[in-house]
Amino acid sequence: DTMAADYAGVLSAKYSGATFNKHIAALRICWAAVAKSLGLESNPWGSIARKRNETHTRRALSAEEIAAILNKAEGEMRDLILIGLHTGLRLGDAARLKWENFHGDTVAVKTRKTGAEVAIPARRLLDALGRRGAKGYVLPTIAEKVAKNHGQEQVSSDVVDIFTAAGIKTSERKEGWSRARNVAGFHALRHTFVSRCMSAGIPVAIVKELVGHTTESMTSHYS
Repeated sequence: DTMAADYAGVLSAKYSGATFNKHIAALRICWAAVAKSLGLESNPWGSIARKRNETHTRRALSAEEIAAILNKAEGEMRDLILIGLHTGLRLGDAARLKWENFHGDTVAVKTRKTGAEVAIPARRLLDALGRRGAKGYVLPTIAEKVAKNHGQEQVSSDVVDIFTAAGIKTSERKEGWSRARNVAGFHALRHTFVSRCMSAGIPVAIVKELVGHTTESMTSHYS
């Protein structure tokens, strides 16, 4: 059970709720298939709780909303939001960004979700962070937090709290829904990055490479 919980923690830090739940479901089924022949009574994967599946917004943030968010954010949380705005990286990649990922005015990252290697112009980000030439994690406290079980979910919740403090609607409930759904959070920064690139006239094929999408249609949908 301990080994299963530890492995679930690794999966939780790496994958979204939907992907995490699929992994655990597959492991639960596989274990059940061999348990009888091995004389095993308990299924360690049965006690692993499902991970909440976040629903991400499909809209970009306005300049006014961004200004309000940055006005409410402080310290590493503010830098995390700046990284999201200027790179379009997903939360897990942004939180674990290292200074070693910067090469001149470009940041190069192998994304955790798809394994895609992205290289993003980062001069404006470096100017915004105000630091160059450092070593280790750009956000050491946040990087340590996301390495723990459910730590990334906590950081995501912290971002939502900042959005809420900035006066941005972060969830909504409609008739027929079993619960409220998230409509704004860290992933909105990724949509904002894509939309800004497209508005600046950057071809969709290039934006696709910048954010590591697998298809151009996905990139267009983000904008």
